[in-house]
Amino acid sequence: KSTDKKGSQGERPEGKEKESKNESEMEKLMNRHLDWMQTRGFTQDTIKNSRYGINCFITWCDERGISSPNEVSTAVLARYQRYLYHHR
Repeated sequence: KSTDKKGSQGERPEGKEKESKNESEMEKLMNRHLDWMQTRGFTQDTIKNSRYGINCFITWCDERGISSPNEVSTAVLARYQRYLYHHR
């Protein structure tokens, strides 16, 4: 593993080789965020860990019928924090 904070130029975040036509709004925003992290020189391990954490949140939202980023409110985030507290 490299400890270099800069990723290779032109290298895509792990798992981002092709975008799915079936991406949800939440997944599109996650991928935009991961691309931003890549351009800012975050390590691939950091990007991978962020992808994992955000995917967990998206799955939790999907299980509760929350499919749009516009539905993510302060109350929803508080519920997710409580969920994490009780299930980690």
